[in-house]
Order: sequence, then structure tokens, then C-alpha cells
Amino acid sequence: SRFVDYIRRRKTVALDELAAEFGMRTQEVIKRVQELEAEGGITGVMDDRGK
Repeated sequence: SRFVDYIRRRKTVALDELAAEFGMRTQEVIKRVQELEAEGGITGVMDDRGK
């Protein structure tokens, strides 16, 4: 998907930037990222503290 491709190309992306790029609310992006991580679609998700 374009969403996953965008994340993979950027390597590091702030959730608010991702939300703006796709016209979504930040909370929607958080839910989508969590779902993708659970499905194995993306890996290596960290917060700003590196956790």
C-alpha cells in the first residue's frame, strides 16, 4: 500500500507528518501503524525515546 511504502521509504517518520500526508487524524495513524505492526507489515516501530 502507499501508506506502508511511504513509511518504508522514509525509514523514520513522525506520526503527525504521516497523518498530514494521508489526510488522517494522528490517532487514526497510530491505530493503523499498530495494526500493521501486529500483522507484520512493518517492524521496528519506536517512540521518540527509542522504545
